Amino acid sequence: MERDLDEMAQAVENYDDFARFVAALTEDLERDPRSWENRTLDAFLDALGRFSGSIESWARNNNVSLGERPTWSLIAEMMLIAKEYE
Repeated sequence: MERDLDEMAQAVENYDDFARFVAALTEDLERDPRSWENRTLDAFLDALGRFSGSIESWARNNNVSLGERPTWSLIAEMMLIAKEYE
């Protein structure tokens, strides 16, 4: 499912896509919680916040352009990364 989530995150273009992605992320947690480093809301939000603080280096390493405003796809990718961010 991880590959599907990666592809799904990259394909998010609008709020409907984002809603489907969040539902798929929730389903992934319910189906395979062991694949998640950050299983609780507080751990997930902490990881999301820490990753957000280092997003510029992630973007450089992954050739991702960060505009002034994040795209739906970028927000989805941030949430996917927070699933396992340490």
